[in-house]
Amino acid sequence: MHDQGRNNEERQNLRAFFNHLRRFGNSDDALARVVRNSAWLFSSKGLAAILSLFYLAIVTRTLGPEGFGEFILVVSAVQILFAILRFETWQSIVHFGAPYLLSGDKRRFSTLALATVLIELAGSLGSVLLLVATLPLLTGMFGWQEHIVQGALVYAIFIFFSMRSSSTGILRANDQFKDNALSDTMIPVARLFGCILVLNFGASLIGFLMVWGISEVVAAMFNWYFIVQRKAINIKMFKPTTMWTQLASEKDYFKFLLSTNFTYLLSALRERLVVVVIGMTVTSSAAGLFRLADQLANSINRITEIFARPLFAELSQLYAARDSLRLRSLFLRSLKISIFMGAAMFALLVLFGQPLIYAMSGAAYASAYPLLVLLGGATTFGLVGLGLEPLVQAAGKANLSLYVRLFGLVLLIALVGIAVVLFPGSGAMGASIAMVVSAGVMLGLMLWLSWREIQSLK
Repeated sequence: MHDQGRNNEERQNLRAFFNHLRRFGNSDDALARVVRNSAWLFSSKGLAAILSLFYLAIVTRTLGPEGFGEFILVVSAVQILFAILRFETWQSIVHFGAPYLLSGDKRRFSTLALATVLIELAGSLGSVLLLVATLPLLTGMFGWQEHIVQGALVYAIFIFFSMRSSSTGILRANDQFKDNALSDTMIPVARLFGCILVLNFGASLIGFLMVWGISEVVAAMFNWYFIVQRKAINIKMFKPTTMWTQLASEKDYFKFLLSTNFTYLLSALRERLVVVVIGMTVTSSAAGLFRLADQLANSINRITEIFARPLFAELSQLYAARDSLRLRSLFLRSLKISIFMGAAMFALLVLFGQPLIYAMSGAAYASAYPLLVLLGGATTFGLVGLGLEPLVQAAGKANLSLYVRLFGLVLLIALVGIAVVLFPGSGAMGASIAMVVSAGVMLGLMLWLSWREIQSLK
């Protein structure tokens, strides 16, 4: 009788637990919506993380450290050039479109969204022209052979046709994170199948670059397919004659757009510039080792994006509704979650990083593990601060986060420069230490800015 009573009590507790989860999942609570939207992104990023182990294994083992380093240098250089002029527009659509959707003004939202698409298109075209103009310089800097130059051009053409920042913003503003996650899933799927095809029909650097570019185009096509299916915008409502008038009437639209885009540029420079510097000052293989470690460590950073993107959308809506009480609560609760996630992810990286590198790429890449631990620490700082930048941006003060990123990049470049000049043998290890220090300083500054913003809420 005693055991039966205890079993009944355990079943009741278990039933109560699942009922609590069900109520939370169906709740209109801000954090519940963030978690639901994050779940869709997590399914996408989780699949991407798993599949990336397979397609990176194909590329690293096929090309070898030197060839993989050249591949990474091409991808990094092209991505940096595109980040200079190509606009990252999704935050602008979410931030300025949220009030329109809340008030049911689909016409003005559609005009805002399509005008932003045109801005992104102009930036992409300028990026291609910039690449063509600077390609001779890049060829001289890295000593690229003709087939590498051709690969860079092919990759750049595909990147031009892969514009998807604005389409991502349209879906997220309409709370279609599920569709956006499915589109993102197409990137690792296309890369895996593409790498298998390239491996079977003649592996080459150009072939892998084509796969990387095509995967981005496929994801962009799926984004627009879902936009049309969900009728997220109404093209018939788009009025070209009033487009610029509406954008000009939006307070701080262009300031916000430039600030978030410059922030994106600094993020791209932070992620890619160190690889380029290592390739210039050390060797291509050293750049490849660094990037492999950074790629694995960035699996943590992808977790940051999973939670931060829906969090930014939710914070923007709460700011638009002037709901300071719920906004403060959402931010503080998300901060606690991020600290726990950061510690857990770093522990997993330390424990399983080394066997993962051996299983994926082989003994030739064994020296990437110490870099992985250091870069994992740097990205963990980013994970702990996942709600900080979205809060500052949602408050319409994207320029502040921009200044922090700019300071962090300047500090990173200075530290890498010191490592290269004073400790020339440090190579990728010195750059990894510089990444950790600059990431820690940036986290401290963003914590201070976010706390100041929270304190100012009435």
